[in-house]
Amino acid sequence: MSVPDSFFRKIIIILFHLLVITVPFFFTWVNEELFEFPKMLLTYSFTIFIVGFWVMRMIREKRWIIYRSVFTWPILAFLLSQVMATIFSIHFHTSIFGYYTRWHGSLLSTFAYILLFYAFISNINRRDLPKLMLSLLLAALGVSLYAIPEHFGVSPSCLLISRQFSVQCWVQDVQTRVFATFGQPNWLAAYVVTLLPLSLIATVKASFSSKKIWQSKKSWLYGITSVALLMTLIFTKSRSGMLGFGISIIVLVLGLIWLLYQKQLLRSQLTTRLGGLSAVLLVVIALFGTPFTPSLPELLTAATPTNEAPAADADLQPTSAPVNRLEAGGTDSGEIRKIVWQGAIDVWKRYPLFGSGVETFAYSYYQDRPLAHNDVSEWDFLYNKAHNELLNFLATTGIFGLGTYLVMLGWFGIICLKIITQPEPKKTETSSYDLQQQLVALSLLAGVVALSISNFFGFSTVMVSVLMFLFFGWVELIYRQQQPSLIDPKFLPKATAGQQFGMIITALIMFILLTRIIVTWRADYAFATGKSYFKAQYILPGMQQLQQAAALQPQQALFHDELAETYSQLAVALDEQGESTQAAQLAAAAVQEVTLTRRLNPRHLNFYKTQARVFINLSQIDESLLDYALETLYTAIELAPTDPKLRYNLGVILIDQGETEAGQAALIEAVKMKPNYEAARLELGKLYESQGEIDQAVVQYQYIYDHITTNNQFVNEKLAK
Repeated sequence: MSVPDSFFRKIIIILFHLLVITVPFFFTWVNEELFEFPKMLLTYSFTIFIVGFWVMRMIREKRWIIYRSVFTWPILAFLLSQVMATIFSIHFHTSIFGYYTRWHGSLLSTFAYILLFYAFISNINRRDLPKLMLSLLLAALGVSLYAIPEHFGVSPSCLLISRQFSVQCWVQDVQTRVFATFGQPNWLAAYVVTLLPLSLIATVKASFSSKKIWQSKKSWLYGITSVALLMTLIFTKSRSGMLGFGISIIVLVLGLIWLLYQKQLLRSQLTTRLGGLSAVLLVVIALFGTPFTPSLPELLTAATPTNEAPAADADLQPTSAPVNRLEAGGTDSGEIRKIVWQGAIDVWKRYPLFGSGVETFAYSYYQDRPLAHNDVSEWDFLYNKAHNELLNFLATTGIFGLGTYLVMLGWFGIICLKIITQPEPKKTETSSYDLQQQLVALSLLAGVVALSISNFFGFSTVMVSVLMFLFFGWVELIYRQQQPSLIDPKFLPKATAGQQFGMIITALIMFILLTRIIVTWRADYAFATGKSYFKAQYILPGMQQLQQAAALQPQQALFHDELAETYSQLAVALDEQGESTQAAQLAAAAVQEVTLTRRLNPRHLNFYKTQARVFINLSQIDESLLDYALETLYTAIELAPTDPKLRYNLGVILIDQGETEAGQAALIEAVKMKPNYEAARLELGKLYESQGEIDQAVVQYQYIYDHITTNNQFVNEKLAK
């Protein structure tokens, strides 16, 4: 006889369903970051509601409803590593809240994921899992149906944003590589490969209730979901995602071979269903191809003979499109990753035990950035992740953080294998796990393996991290014998005044925390709106929006950084118009903002570049501020010793101040760091020319013409002389 659920447990179950359904779809087009930032805020909101109602349930039932887990020690060890890395962080605020505007990966987000895990295992029973699986896979199907049209030139997002039935609302080529509501193809691929094994197994598992697979409605639903997910994965053109899927299939096959061997009575039934499903998936792969294999239409086209004469020397100069490049003619992303990975290892050598601090890679990397990074097309991009989850943990949380993370994943694998490999019981014995539970455990293991492979070439995001910790909880519920106990609400006495007071206090805390999330969103919205206004030349409303953002979140250095540059530009404009008083006031405000920015975050390289620009701009009003620009650049060079742009700006300022020898040395150093640095070579050529060293000037101009560009009109005119 089933025990009636308590009100609070029902609410918690509903919230978990809403969590897995809504977060994948949630994005905005009015924030500074459209995808991860809103997803993280929504996850925080769900965490507050779930934990709040969980606490209320404990108060109402007068007992601790916190179940000890088989994952307790690995998870707590991992949490401890994140706490220690935060304590010893090079920037405490970033480690607590995360890199703006990502936020995922911060200590706060880790707390949220772990709280969701414990709320899950303490309030969810095995009987609740099938419905949760349905919600998970319905959401996955919805995401796939959102992504697939993008491949054919129609983005549902554009219909929402610009009322256009096209893909023109995106700067990215979403038709070539779909990303749906995830923002990047690899992020979508990671979500897909995490759920695809579960969808495949759910298709087979649902058919057990009928003699033929096509007689089960759920089998049809899950089968369609599996096909849609595979098509979505193919359309992302994610090599890391496809590799993760391939490894997960190997895990599934090995696990199924074992289960077929153990469950001899079901061998024929399983083989038939798996064979049919595999055939359908192979047809999909054949039709659309993968990043590693051509599609069937491509093969047929290549094999079709033509009557056209071959072009002259066509076989002597073969050309091919760049593979997985982030921009046309750009450096292959694999080559860039190798350089960034080397930098991550160097960061770890500097901070071996606890790393540079949770989510501080954007700061620590530039102190150990390899010189080879200057030779790639993205040499001046900001990298806030190591593009390898393991190396990112190693660099930012040290060997302790990486070790505990691997132990946590390894322990999950061990528990799954214990469930999967439990031998068939004798007639006199009873089995703790039936075949369906073993199949689900196998699919969860395969999903986490696929995610780990994908993350090895990238990094985790909000939704896949939620899935990973929910998968931990799912396996926990399958593994343990005792399920969370329920109390019949009919036998609960009327809530005492103390209990009512406790629940009111809990609700009040929930309200305060949710208010902070709303304030955070409002501040980001104001910030993004202000930048948009400035771009459209609406100066006054843009400045007001930025001021509002800074007022709502005064500890966010990025807001003050943007305000400082805005004030400096307006100050110079007003000074040129003869409004010297207002110009002086805005100049003073700009200096105040850059000073505050530096105090709030003395490690972010971009803030130093902004500060230098601000002082250079304001030097048109007060020449003495160039000295502050120099001081800023010298400090920035200490934080990023291999950045040629800093040396270039330093050289330009020194030459302008009459320190020609020091300026020339800085420009030469910039060219050594980046031989194809056009601006630095051009400035160096001008300097040599002004000094009468014509031969040296020609060397610089000729290098630009021969190795960088033939379209520099100034260089062409100089060489013509």
